[in-house]
Amino acid sequence: MLGIASYFYSNIPLTKSVECGVFKEYKTFQSRHGEYEMLAIIMDKSGYIRYFNFDKSLPRIASHQHVCLELYDRFKNKGLSQSKILRIIAN
Repeated sequence: MLGIASYFYSNIPLTKSVECGVFKEYKTFQSRHGEYEMLAIIMDKSGYIRYFNFDKSLPRIASHQHVCLELYDRFKNKGLSQSKILRIIAN
């Protein structure tokens, strides 16, 4: 039964979002599987700092630069454990 539910849940299309904010810093974290980097961005709409996984295929950003992100937001897409950045749009 669980397999059937997860099959139907995985076929739900993801909604893309565009969010803007000021890039604060890169943070490096350790896990059992190695080291990974996250972006810290102060979001324009909320003023909160949000952390996003940094994919090595994305260009690096200078600190304090205003950027817009095209992403799959975990708050708007049920089933995502983390938001995923598709591309960075520098202003």
